[in-house]
Amino acid sequence: MSKDNTVRIVVVGNKGVGKTSLIVTCIKKSFQEKVGPKIPPVQIKGHDGSGQVTEIVDTSSKPEDQRNVDEQMKSADVICLVYDVTNDDSLHSIHQHWMPRIRELGIKVPVSLVGCKTDLRSGYRSKEQLKSVMDPIIEEFEEIESVIECSAKDKKKVENMFWFAQKSVLYPMSPICTPSDGSKTFREPCTAALRRVFVMYNKSKDDLLNDDELIDYQLRNFGNSLLPSAIGNIKNVINKSCTDGTYEDKITFRGFLSLHHLILSKGSSESLWTIFRKNGYNDRLELRKDYFIPTNISDLNSDEIVRVEFSDIGLDFLRERFHLYDIDGDGYLNSDELENFFEIYPDQPNPFIDYDFPKCCDAVYEDEDVKISERVFIDLWNMIITLDYKFALRCFSYIGFQVERNIDLNEAVEVYNDKDNIERKVYMGLVIGSNDCGKATFCHSSMNFSNDPDECKSQYNVGTGSNGNTIVLRIEHNLDILDNFMEIIEIIDMCDIIIMLFDQADPHSFQYIESCYDKLYQHFYNKSCVVVPTKIDLPQVNQRPNDPVTFCEDFNIPIYNDKHPDLFEDILNYTKS
Repeated sequence: MSKDNTVRIVVVGNKGVGKTSLIVTCIKKSFQEKVGPKIPPVQIKGHDGSGQVTEIVDTSSKPEDQRNVDEQMKSADVICLVYDVTNDDSLHSIHQHWMPRIRELGIKVPVSLVGCKTDLRSGYRSKEQLKSVMDPIIEEFEEIESVIECSAKDKKKVENMFWFAQKSVLYPMSPICTPSDGSKTFREPCTAALRRVFVMYNKSKDDLLNDDELIDYQLRNFGNSLLPSAIGNIKNVINKSCTDGTYEDKITFRGFLSLHHLILSKGSSESLWTIFRKNGYNDRLELRKDYFIPTNISDLNSDEIVRVEFSDIGLDFLRERFHLYDIDGDGYLNSDELENFFEIYPDQPNPFIDYDFPKCCDAVYEDEDVKISERVFIDLWNMIITLDYKFALRCFSYIGFQVERNIDLNEAVEVYNDKDNIERKVYMGLVIGSNDCGKATFCHSSMNFSNDPDECKSQYNVGTGSNGNTIVLRIEHNLDILDNFMEIIEIIDMCDIIIMLFDQADPHSFQYIESCYDKLYQHFYNKSCVVVPTKIDLPQVNQRPNDPVTFCEDFNIPIYNDKHPDLFEDILNYTKS
C-alpha cells in the first residue's frame, strides 16, 4: 500500500470487456449507457465501515498504450483482470497474455479475476461450472486470489468486485493457503504462526488451551470476552470437525487449527489477519520489525554505536521462561526441554547454532544429553543480544514477552552508546593469538567451564563473574588479522577489551601480537588491553624479536607473568576500567 495506506486497484483487460463501465457503475451506483474509453483514477471508501480508502485506476486497451499499462500494474496493490463472460477469447487471454505478462514484469501482487456482462448471458454460471472453468487457470497462476462474475448493467456484485479486490490486499489469502486448493489447507508459515500463538497463550504449558486461556486469547485478540455458553459452542464445533480436537474438556492444537480452518472456510480471512497482526506478523507471516525493535532503539541515529542489554524486566521474563520449560524441575533445561523451548522459532531446532550453542557456554553433558542451568541460560541471552541485538529481540519477541507481560518492549531493554558512562551488565572481549597458542583452553579455564575445550571449541564463549557481570569472549580461530583488516576493525569496535595471548614455550608466538598491535594501534590504544602468556606449565623460552615484558611496559599494557587464580575477575575489572 502507499504511504497514506490507500489501496491501489488497477483494472486491466482486453478491449470492450467492460472495465470502464464497472468503475462508473461502482461510483455512480447506476449503469451508464455511454462511457468514455477510459476515466481518470477515482477514490472510494470501503463499505465495511473501516474507512479504508481505495483508488481505482482504469487503463487503456490500445496496443500503443501497453507500456503505460505495464507501469500502472507495477504500482498496483492488486490487479483486477476483467474478461467478458460472453467472449471466450477474452477468457483465453487471461492465461495466454495477461497472467504471463504480469509474471514477466515481476509483479507480485494479488490478482482478482472479474467476469463482466453476465446480463448478456442466459443466467449465471453455477459455482460448480465456474469452478470447472477457472480451476485450471488458478492452479497455474497462484497469484489469482478470487474470481467473481458480475454485471455493470444490473449492478449485481459490482461493489463486491472491488471489495474482494481490496480484501485481497488487506487480508491476503496466498500467505495463508493455496488459492487453488479447494480445501484451503494451511500453508506451513500459517500453521507455524498459529502454533506460536497457541503456545504463547497456553500459559500452563500442557499443550492444551483451558477455558481461562481461551478467554484470554479472545480478549487480547478481539477485544471481547467469551461466555461459558460460547466456549461450549466452540468446543462442539471443533469436535464435529476434528475427532481429537479436545482432550479433558480442553482444546488441543489440532482443535485450534480446525477452528481457524472453519473460520477461513466461511470466508473470514479478516479474523485470521486480526490474530496475526495483533501478535506481530506482517503480510508475509514474519514478525514485523516494529514489533521486535523497540522505539528506544529505532529512534536512535543509525551512525551511533549502540549497545543493547536486557533490563531487569527482560531478564526476569527470561528466568520465568526458563522455569516454565523446566518441566522436571531439576534446575536445568535438558535436550527435550530445550527442544520444546525452541519449537516456535522459525529457525528451529536451534536458532542459536550460528553462535556455537551449546558449545559456547558451560553446558553439562551427560549420557549423550546436554543441559544448561538458569545461569547459563541467562548468559546465552546476554551474549546473543550483545552480538546481534536485532536477532536477539526477534527471538525474544517470538517467545511472547509482549503477550505475557502486556507492556511495551522498551521496558525489556536498556540502550547505551559508547559515550554513556554507565556500568553495564555485559562486556565483550576479543581473544587473539598465534595458531595453537591455546585460545580455547584459555577461555574454558578462565571461565571455569566444566566441558572439554578440545571437544567444545567455539568462536564464542560466555560466562558470569562472581559480581554478576557477564563477559563474552570472541576467539579469532585461524584468522589472519592482517589480511582481514576491515572485518577485524568492526569486531574491535564492538569489544571492550582485547586479550592478547602468546605461547611462552614458542619463541615466535609473541611476534604475532606485536604485528597485530603495530598494524591496529589506532584501534587498540583506546581499548582496555591485557597480555596473557599460555602453556605456563612448559619451559619458558625467550620471545623473538622482542621481550613481552618490555613491550607491555612501553605501551602500558598489563601482563600476567604466572598463573592467576582470579584471571576472569581481573579481566572483567580491566574491561570496566
